[in-house]
Amino acid sequence: MSTGSDTNRSTKRLRMLGPSTFAWLLLMVPTIDCSCRVIKPLQYISSKSYRPIEFDPWVSKFPPYLYSKSRPDVLIVGSSLPMAAFSLADQKFANAAEAADQASLRTYTEANEFKNELSSRLGETVKVENFSCAGGMVSDVYIFLKALIDTGRIPHMVLYGISPRDFTDNLMPPLGQSPLFEVVSDWGGELPSEGMNTSQKFDLFCASYSYFYKTRRKYKNIATAVAADTVGRPISLYRASEISDSAKDETKRSSSSKGNAAVIITQNEDNESGTPLQKDLKRYAKRYIPINQIRLQSECDYLTKLVRLCEKNRVIVVFIGMPLTSQNRQLIPPQLETAYGKAIARVQGSILVKWVDMASPQTFEQNDFSDSAHLNRDGSKKFQRLLLEKLTADPIWQTVKKHQQ
Repeated sequence: MSTGSDTNRSTKRLRMLGPSTFAWLLLMVPTIDCSCRVIKPLQYISSKSYRPIEFDPWVSKFPPYLYSKSRPDVLIVGSSLPMAAFSLADQKFANAAEAADQASLRTYTEANEFKNELSSRLGETVKVENFSCAGGMVSDVYIFLKALIDTGRIPHMVLYGISPRDFTDNLMPPLGQSPLFEVVSDWGGELPSEGMNTSQKFDLFCASYSYFYKTRRKYKNIATAVAADTVGRPISLYRASEISDSAKDETKRSSSSKGNAAVIITQNEDNESGTPLQKDLKRYAKRYIPINQIRLQSECDYLTKLVRLCEKNRVIVVFIGMPLTSQNRQLIPPQLETAYGKAIARVQGSILVKWVDMASPQTFEQNDFSDSAHLNRDGSKKFQRLLLEKLTADPIWQTVKKHQQ
């Protein structure tokens, strides 16, 4: 009798559990997670206003790469300066994009001309991958490289095309909110490996097993963008600042249009500033001035962290001082130039760090550039030829082999 009674009680408990909220949650949570993992609903958002940043050409090449198993011998990183220098020299890229539009330039991940020539000079096949990023800062390079290394895909050598703008840029979002930082942070690149508090350990555990939890910020960002548009408010303080600056510029232009001689002067200045060089110089003036001291110090700290990360994993880092036009160099505040020089000098104390200065004013002329900072195709070919001479003249690759053994 007792056995039958126990069976009845168990049956009643199961019946009570069936329609319960808890039971449905246990069923729905993994179902939603699996659906998001397989379908990836964010990829079907076509509106540029709400499209997740990971599907934007700006950084769309990074998520698939981090999911892949590819491991380069040489990894190229940095901003759009090395991106242009290593891409525009490629005949394959030239055939793929007759006009080097921004989208094709940003999604290109190869450096074939450089790879072939380097392999030829070394007498062995070298795998080179170009994962520079437009607007990339030092912190962006660090978190991307850390995410790559954390998956066990450790390159033998990192070529980092660097310039003073990598340390402070008033046109870029605040630290930790850049496009690359946003997409790479899903891999937990900045989570500390030890000394975690309970909340951090919980986040790491959930992100390890739940795709939705790992990508939850993207859904939150879309919801925030929709809500902001609905009420007519900017999505963030950074965007509000951008709108305010644009409004001020428009007000200045309107106030100068009074029908007098000032109008003619303003129009002439606008016409003169219509060249790619002059437009780029205006942008760089806003990038450099005023100097964001906090951001500058943070990016300097990230440079040190980057070198320590490479030392720990026995990766050779070659910092390449990127060429700039004389007009661009004149815009760089002395304080920024000094801080940049000190940061580079400080990390050169490591035996795994090499410095290759390609920024000599005598090396590149104005006709080597497409604007004030980016090399054109001819300039890119010259850049690669000179860089290869420097890399192969110095036994850097032998140092790579030695430390990877």
